[in-house]
Amino acid sequence: MRARTVLLPAAFLLALGLVSLPALGIDPALIAPRAPELEEALRGQRGLLEEVRALEVAASRVHNRWAERGLNEGKGAACADEIALSLGARGRALGAELGKRVQRSRAGQSRVEAMSGSQTVLPLLDAARRDELRTLRERVDRHARVYLELSAWQSLYVEPRLKGCTPQLAVGAGLSLTGPDGELVQSEAVAALVVDAGVVCPGALQVSPGVVVLRGPSCWSPGPGCACEPGVVEPAAVLGEAPPLPPPPEVEPPLPAPPAPGPAPEEGPPSGPTPT
Repeated sequence: MRARTVLLPAAFLLALGLVSLPALGIDPALIAPRAPELEEALRGQRGLLEEVRALEVAASRVHNRWAERGLNEGKGAACADEIALSLGARGRALGAELGKRVQRSRAGQSRVEAMSGSQTVLPLLDAARRDELRTLRERVDRHARVYLELSAWQSLYVEPRLKGCTPQLAVGAGLSLTGPDGELVQSEAVAALVVDAGVVCPGALQVSPGVVVLRGPSCWSPGPGCACEPGVVEPAAVLGEAPPLPPPPEVEPPLPAPPAPGPAPEEGPPSGPTPT
């Protein structure tokens, strides 16, 4: 007799403890969530949207600097322009990371709205919390539109000038963020890039090459401790091991001075016949 395969319902497997909710693609927090779980999800969504905003600022500053240099008006590849290559590499990395976090924010917003619509949470929502949920949804939609605009600008004005080039990130300062008095200003969240594995201080948080969002004065150190002094980090800064300074140019020895001129000859009697 041929054996038959018996499919057990998921609920039966759950009851036996043979399968977990995540294995079935079900978020456990969405099964009868409570108000504290909603608050935790809201905190995570607020923080994620701050990171998205920081990435938008950094990517926008890269594009602004590109336009200020007139690179969007040129024709042909800009492979010989080091600044163009640096801006192009930053724009690519920041744009890619922005797209990932925008997608995460959309998924996070759907999760928050599902939790807030649960029968265990909905009766507890006051007017202020409903307003916040609506504001978060508007922010997510706005960030999605901004990402599409930045992606289109990168494709239209930056990528054609990078065709055939090899843009690479190099350690360097970010794009100026100054206040009315010219002082550098540290915003709450700043998107920067890391080219070498190490730690970000204070806190000695381990980082790998890629995009990081920093909060407050920070610095990069090879680790494991903080061997650097935190300071203002500007948007789109590139952190890592600074390249060694080039050796000073060789100075050729000076040419020997020409010999000093000798004394002038004394004037003698005029030559020729003596007059009578």
